[in-house]
Amino acid sequence: ANWAPEPATPFIFSVDAVPEIPPVTLAAWLALHPGGPVGDAAFLASDTDGDGLNGLMEFAFNGMPSIPDALSGLAVPFHRDPEEAGFEYTRWSNAPELRYECEVSADLTAWSAPSPAGMTQSIEALPGGMERVKIRLLQPGSRRFIRVRISRL
Repeated sequence: ANWAPEPATPFIFSVDAVPEIPPVTLAAWLALHPGGPVGDAAFLASDTDGDGLNGLMEFAFNGMPSIPDALSGLAVPFHRDPEEAGFEYTRWSNAPELRYECEVSADLTAWSAPSPAGMTQSIEALPGGMERVKIRLLQPGSRRFIRVRISRL
């Protein structure tokens, strides 16, 4: 048995940094979805495809403003336990022109942000500069409705 062990080879590895997601702007998004009203204000206020979502909602949730799709699954309940309520939605991960805010109401009239102690939020990165947000409200015994308020900064 004339064999000698091979000299130890150092283990070399590299770690690539997670690429930064470029910001999504309304102007860039509109360039990918031609055929809508000319001008930001006209587009944001109108429902060009008749699906019940104005341009701001189409932009915020990456909808198709020329296809009446109503963004099926826009906000999906994921927990219907009487002690908890929750939903999830998909949004842009880097849209500096937009603010997404969770709000709750007991009567669909008065809306407010849930208390930080009464909710949890998790965010999962998705391909294409999107992310999935899961909101869970922890307020036993109270009737409540949940929505996502979108505003343009």
